[in-house]
Amino acid sequence: MKQMIKLGRMLIENFKSFKEPVEFDFTGNDLVLFDGPNGFGKTTIFDAIELCFTGKISRVKHTDAKNKEDHILKGDNSKPTTVQLELLNDTSTLLVVGIHIPANISGEAGRVAKYQNAIERFETNMWQDETVFRDLSKNKLDESKLNNLLKNEKLDKTFTLFNYIQQEETCHFLKLDESKRHQEISYLFGTIEEKNKADQLDMLSTKLKKKIDDYYTPLINKEEEELAQLSKPTTEDEDSVSTLSSGKIAIFSDLTSSTVEQLEVYRDSLESVEWLIKNNSDYEKLKFNYFLHKMTTERIDQLQNYLKVGLFENYEDLAKKLNKHSLNWKKSKRKADSYSKLITLFDDKPNSLSEDILNIYKEKFPSSYDVFTTDIALFLSLTKTNSSLGSLLIKIDDSRKNLLSHYKEHIGYDEEKQCQNIPCPLCGDIKPTGQALLIEYEKQSKFFSGQLGDNDKALKIVTEKLITGLIEPSIRKMKNYLFKYKDYLNFDLINVNNNKSIGESDFYDMMKIRTWLEYNIGDCTQFIDKKLLEVNEDYHEKKELLITFINSHKKQLSNEPLKEYAQLKQDLKTLGLVFDDAEKLTIDLNDIRRDSSLLTRLILQQRSSTYKEKSLKISQLKEELKKLKLKRQGESILC
Repeated sequence: MKQMIKLGRMLIENFKSFKEPVEFDFTGNDLVLFDGPNGFGKTTIFDAIELCFTGKISRVKHTDAKNKEDHILKGDNSKPTTVQLELLNDTSTLLVVGIHIPANISGEAGRVAKYQNAIERFETNMWQDETVFRDLSKNKLDESKLNNLLKNEKLDKTFTLFNYIQQEETCHFLKLDESKRHQEISYLFGTIEEKNKADQLDMLSTKLKKKIDDYYTPLINKEEEELAQLSKPTTEDEDSVSTLSSGKIAIFSDLTSSTVEQLEVYRDSLESVEWLIKNNSDYEKLKFNYFLHKMTTERIDQLQNYLKVGLFENYEDLAKKLNKHSLNWKKSKRKADSYSKLITLFDDKPNSLSEDILNIYKEKFPSSYDVFTTDIALFLSLTKTNSSLGSLLIKIDDSRKNLLSHYKEHIGYDEEKQCQNIPCPLCGDIKPTGQALLIEYEKQSKFFSGQLGDNDKALKIVTEKLITGLIEPSIRKMKNYLFKYKDYLNFDLINVNNNKSIGESDFYDMMKIRTWLEYNIGDCTQFIDKKLLEVNEDYHEKKELLITFINSHKKQLSNEPLKEYAQLKQDLKTLGLVFDDAEKLTIDLNDIRRDSSLLTRLILQQRSSTYKEKSLKISQLKEELKKLKLKRQGESILC
């Protein structure tokens, strides 16, 4: 955001006609007008601003050489003079510029010509009140900082030209003649010296261009034409010049600009093509082994994906089945979790029933629930109308039943087992046998039942009916479900997703590998997962076995290869040769011998002293031309 500097507050004390402190606030004003008769201090305000910015007042003439009894800018020479000017960016204080002129200035220091000597300029980061301002430890104003802030490096020279146009009778700039005003403006923008330099640079650039166009360029063209003649193949029979090359390699149609190094590269590439034609079978094996090596060293991720999902033909089928398994598994897990909670609740209190429990079974087993709608309605009605004593007796009886159920599990109760000296879980009395314990339990149950009223008895009967008819069968169903699907519920589907969920682009990269293996290696399905939900314990080991199997198909060459396959392929590219649909090249051994002979003749010619001298001269001329162009380019940039 561009910074817009504006004036904020200004405090003047003992400055010219303002002897007493006076504060002005320009904050928030884009335009300020002062109106009043002459001599009332309008110009003094502008003088105070100019003094803060430049350290001087341009209207003050330096012609008075007499010593004065006071300072020209002071209202009362016996007191110090202070000015404080605030600079704002929007409403934030950027800098406060201060002026201080000590009290009691006279003699030599009071001369008008030396009025600036007594002025002290300082800066602060915040507005100072009047008392603090007088006693402030003054930080000298950093003028370059002020200039940078105002984006004007020559503020003291340009302030009265652009920042402050004085009233007509003192507007010295507008009184100057046109020539002097032009000099002032030129000085302001620093254009005089720059224009002289620009003229000199233009003249130098023109000379350089003439030297480049009229001397170096024609000379280099002439030398290159002579070198091209030396580069052409020569034979004893002039008519055979056009038939030296085979015509099968396009780049050999004009070799005049080729260096010795380039010609030697071409000849070396021709030797590779010659070996390839003579050993085509070994070349094909070399090519196969090259791709075999790339497969087992640079396609590791694709091979591993092949082991995991190579069973699938398309990505959509894989993603669809993974998503289906994930949804079913999550649904089954949620169902199993809710079943486990209900079973735990029943195991803790197998003889207890409430409206909340019935609502859960209504949600989980709606068909079974509907069979008992009449009994459930009766249960809910009796629950609301039974007596407090009856509720308490039923709760006690339920608690006794629940406690006895847990007690049997705790002591491992068995009707056929003769248990002796068993403490009663209800009263703590020692019973001689387990059967005696049960007899006592039945006796107590009949006693509590005898205490119930008709409604309470009906509630007890319907509760037992619902537990035995609805709750217990449902519990058995839930337990059967958890047992039946135990392996599926404990299956680590997250591990399956981590291994089998791959991106679509990764899948089709894998398919390219699978296709290559099927075409070049054969059946590799022995290594892949046979089912989607199958996860190998060690894919790394499986991958190493697959790589070993692939490498076992490496082909043995009949002869030692001249070069590696990648180098041979590059040589073909260098010469612009490609195999056709029948895997044949357009060039034969006779063509190669003819082109090799041409290259050898040209290499011998270019190694001659005449060719070398001419080539060196052209190289030197081009280097000189390059320097001249760079020099001219630099001159143009400066202009």
